[in-house]
Amino acid sequence: MSTGDAAQGVNYAMIACMTHEDTQQDKQLNQAYKATMSRLGPAQKTALRESERAWIKNRSAPCDKKLAGEDGQMAQVDAAGCHLDETINRIIFIENYK
Repeated sequence: MSTGDAAQGVNYAMIACMTHEDTQQDKQLNQAYKATMSRLGPAQKTALRESERAWIKNRSAPCDKKLAGEDGQMAQVDAAGCHLDETINRIIFIENYK
């Protein structure tokens, strides 16, 4: 968000920028998951797979709770940012999974 409309605080452009970044981070998440799974034993793989399935199922819950009652364009910006944060936090979790 260092250039263009997003840098000027235009909500639509900010959301588009964060959505694009979330797509990139989701690719990173998939790479981290594959790399981590390749180094784990069978029991650890099962545990991580179950953890990942639960996270995917509930991935929006922290953002939904945080943003409950908000509406309008800023709520959309906040939701996009929250979703991006959740994805990045999951990457960190998976990269450090033992």
